[in-house]
Amino acid sequence: SAEILSWKDFSGKGAIQIGGERVLYDKIKEICKTKGLAISAVEKKAGLSNATLRKWNESSPSVDNLLAVSKVLEVSIEDLIEK
Repeated sequence: SAEILSWKDFSGKGAIQIGGERVLYDKIKEICKTKGLAISAVEKKAGLSNATLRKWNESSPSVDNLLAVSKVLEVSIEDLIEK
């Protein structure tokens, strides 16, 4: 089974991690690259402000924002947070 990122809290103070590494933004960036999408375009379509995704390696997004990004990228939330 896939290793799931730990979600320290839902208040935005923790960060989603894989194996102790903060990598949510890196995972999103990788998916964007394979789909030929710019990070800024994903942020805009998801209703997020500029540079929001970059901050997700330092703090956890809300569930609503994570869901919005997963919908734009046409992947599940699990795809975003699995190692």
